[in-house]
Amino acid sequence: FEGKPQTRLIGLEIFRNRVFSFSGSAMFLVFVSLSSVTVLLPFYLEQVHHYDPEEVGLILMILPLCGLFMAPLAGYLADKVQARIISTLGVLLMLAGILLVRRLDDHSTLSQIITALLFVGLGMGLFSTPNTSSIMGAAKKTQLGSASGILATIRSLGLAIGVSLAIAIFGYYQNLHLKTGADKLTSFIAAYREVYLIILFFAAGAIILSLIRGRNIQPETKEKP
Repeated sequence: FEGKPQTRLIGLEIFRNRVFSFSGSAMFLVFVSLSSVTVLLPFYLEQVHHYDPEEVGLILMILPLCGLFMAPLAGYLADKVQARIISTLGVLLMLAGILLVRRLDDHSTLSQIITALLFVGLGMGLFSTPNTSSIMGAAKKTQLGSASGILATIRSLGLAIGVSLAIAIFGYYQNLHLKTGADKLTSFIAAYREVYLIILFFAAGAIILSLIRGRNIQPETKEKP
């Protein structure tokens, strides 16, 4: 069906482009990693530190605010330096943030929590703009609509899978620790850390894909000037 020009919806040849495929895969892994932070951290803040929902919301506002601040700067830097370098640096920052998030426990201070979120948010902001630009820049003019749709699908799929994966892993390890006789707080923190240990591998995979995807090359089109 997709192999026939008359009936295809997307045109699978777009995935033969190394920059498009690798950048898209890196984005998927990054959004899996990000969603694991956004889904578990509110429970950590409420159940471990007993913050009110309003306070949790204010703390988590750090993530979008960092993205808002970094997006234009990342775009500017991507125009001056290779986009893959900037996006890779972004995932490295994000990985460092996830490492800090994983170290949080019942003794962690608010400043430590904010520092971890700053790394995640700034890293995400630094990654997203140049990576999105690379994905769209790798598509032909006749494929821009398809590329945009694929981009949105990758983002949504990464968020959905990240949430499901984080909750499933957390539930499994929390029950495992509870069965050994650990109290609720100890089992929560232990399961929380197991989740982020696994998520670190997703972030590391995104770093590798972002780094080896190659440079953007203007795709050829059949259009005449």
